Amino acid sequence: RRHHIDFLGAFLLIGAISCTLLVTTLGGAELPWNSGPIWALITAAAALFALAAVQERYAREPLLPPRLFGNRNFVVSNVATALSMMPFVALVNLAPVYLQMALVMSASASGLMLLPFAAIGPVAATLSARIMTATGRYKPLSMGGIALAMIAMLLMSFTTPATSIWTIGAILALFG
Repeated sequence: RRHHIDFLGAFLLIGAISCTLLVTTLGGAELPWNSGPIWALITAAAALFALAAVQERYAREPLLPPRLFGNRNFVVSNVATALSMMPFVALVNLAPVYLQMALVMSASASGLMLLPFAAIGPVAATLSARIMTATGRYKPLSMGGIALAMIAMLLMSFTTPATSIWTIGAILALFG
């Protein structure tokens, strides 16, 4: 059958997300948080998100059907994903800087310290997918992964310049 791509909805969502990213990128760094351009971007983001919500409600084939937000599993899994991605992004961005400053490592060496994290992640994801497929259960693995990441972040908060490279590598692997 012939499909109808919701281009207007896509452009509205892209505009809203772009304005939000500009607020978080420029706010406090390039522009004061309470400046006119920041408030204009916040207003534009809110208006574009509202227009996108209306567009998605009436589109023939919406990109993000509003009925999905009535599905508890969809909402909970997306909130959990967003919350679990925050420490992930923080670790990937801040661990090399910490290693350079606290352990006086070179930029290359501190970047290489992310290898345990990067190597374990795909292996853990593949094993988790196989277990989920075989058992049909996803909650224990999801909650276990989040718990391991929280433990790793807690352990990382106790590291000092005297902490060995091997210990930090193990913590990063645990996070992965």
